[in-house]
Order: sequence, then C-alpha cells, then structure tokens
Amino acid sequence: MAAAAVLGLVAGLSAAEKEAFRGRILMAGFSNNITIKIEVSDFSTLEEIAALREALDQGEGAFRKVFRKTVKGNLMFYGVEQPSVKFFAAFETPTEKGRAISLFSENRTILSGPGQAYTGLLFLVATLEIDAEGNGEGRLYESAYIQFTPDGRLGLESFRAAPAQIIQVRRAK
Repeated sequence: MAAAAVLGLVAGLSAAEKEAFRGRILMAGFSNNITIKIEVSDFSTLEEIAALREALDQGEGAFRKVFRKTVKGNLMFYGVEQPSVKFFAAFETPTEKGRAISLFSENRTILSGPGQAYTGLLFLVATLEIDAEGNGEGRLYESAYIQFTPDGRLGLESFRAAPAQIIQVRRAK
C-alpha cells in the first residue's frame, strides 16, 4: 500500500508545469549581488531512478550517461560569469508549510573556487523550501554525495564544501 502511495505521488509529480524561482546567493567571501533563477520543468519518475540504480551497477560512466538523458531544470546566474547549469533529476516533497524541491546536477565548482577540485561521483545539489505562495529559501551544495532513498528518490547524503544559502526565494514570472 505504501509503495502504491509513493508511485501515485511520483507519477503525479512527473506532469509538473514549468516553474521558475529567483533568489540570491549568500555565502561568506562573495558579494550579495549574485542573483539566480532556478527553473523546474519536470520531476523524476520511479522508472528514471530505477534506470540510474541499474546503471550505477555498471560503473560511473554508465551512470553519467543515463543521468544526462533527461533535463529537469536549469540554474542561471546573474551578476557573475557562470554558464547555466542543467539539472538531470528533480523531486518535490510536500511539507507542513508548502513543499521542498531538490535538484541534482553533475558536480560544478561555482562558488568554492578552483582550489576545491574533487574527483569521484560528486554532484551539485540545490534544495528549496517553498511556502504556498512560492516564497522561501534554499541551499546550493557543491561537491555533494547523493544516495538512493528507500522511497525511490535521490537524496543528499553529505557534502565536501559548505553550502551557500539561497535567500529571498520568490516565484519568478
């Protein structure tokens, strides 16, 4: 019965309308003028995550190939010269005040600088806590490790660099 509820939840999320949020990055050592826009075009399905699990058993290369197949959203920067980032997995979870959105991309060094190069299967993870009006806050994790959760999602396991705060998150037009 619980599996059916999870299947229904994920299936309902996969037909998401495109959403966009704006916010500002707040991180020690950086000006507070880094504005970002996060677009979410779709949420990951149980089938996509099952394919990722299977690919991981075949190695990092196979995992990356399957991971890159579906674009679920984008992260764009204003005020700094950074190319946009594509998210390849996305999940939405209801919360008491609204919802939580988690987005996963290949690891990128954006804020921590070139001296923070790590190797291995690491990710860039953005998390947003959004209320019913589309306002909230979030975090941006560079060099993060992820895990497969029991409910058929990807989750943040740990991270090697302190996350940046995303403040003043608002629904974008």
